Amino acid sequence: MYCHNFDLQSWNQNASLAGYPAHQIFLDYSYDKYSKDATEIWTIKNDKIYIIEFVAQDIYYNQYLPIVNKILNSFQILA
Repeated sequence: MYCHNFDLQSWNQNASLAGYPAHQIFLDYSYDKYSKDATEIWTIKNDKIYIIEFVAQDIYYNQYLPIVNKILNSFQILA
C-alpha cells in the first residue's frame, strides 16, 4: 500500500496506554480517492508490543473519536 500525501501531524512521546508509558501519533494521508485521518498508540510490556490503531475517512474521524477514546481509556493489559 502506498499512502499519498502522508503527513505526520503530531507525535506524543509522553502518552499512556493501560497505565504504561506509550507513544502516540496522529496523521493524515490519501488512499484511493479518499482522505484518511489516523491515530496509533503503542506501548511495551514484558517484551510484547501492544498497538491500537484507528483509521477513518477524514469526514468521519471526529465523529468516532469519542468512542475510540473510551476504548483507549478502558484498555487493560492483563498478561
